[in-house]
Amino acid sequence: KRELTGEHGNICGSAVFRAGCARDLVTGGYDCRVCRWDASSGKCRMRLDMNKVHSELETSAGAKQLVNPPFVEDLACSHDGSKMAVALGDGNIVLYGFTGDRLWPSPHSGSITHLSPLSCVTFLPASHTHLFSLSNDRQLTLWEAKRSLATSTSSRRSVASQCGCHPLVQHEMGHKGNCIVAVAGEGRGRALV
Repeated sequence: KRELTGEHGNICGSAVFRAGCARDLVTGGYDCRVCRWDASSGKCRMRLDMNKVHSELETSAGAKQLVNPPFVEDLACSHDGSKMAVALGDGNIVLYGFTGDRLWPSPHSGSITHLSPLSCVTFLPASHTHLFSLSNDRQLTLWEAKRSLATSTSSRRSVASQCGCHPLVQHEMGHKGNCIVAVAGEGRGRALV
């Protein structure tokens, strides 16, 4: 039994192991932090403050949402382990690419699509390019993520400019969903809310 402590100043509401790397654990909390851990040693390898990331995204996108803080509501890892999606309490989705021991953020923000806190995010099975998000405004959105960052070795700014996600389909649910699971079946994917 191992406890990973000392990094989150509030409730840690999400935790996900990176696909293909059993030691790589990413956690997100209501302190607006994302932490990347080495689960075998219990050491935190990287910390990201979503308040800082969010202000950088607002500056580059020119959009602001002042009401809700960027609490980390949910995390999802692509099935090939190359991307991490972070669903925030201010309606944004931040997409990260794994490059070695680093997570590189995308400049794209999902606040144009979601006007209330996100409740969950998940990648489609066997896909590293498509993901679903669900928010408290009852919007279910299918996103397409651009190319993997894991294969790039260029600078942070040029890498980040090549990664992002944009909405493909949006559907208004008749009820507020709390959980979403993407499943594959006979060549087609389905989302269960």
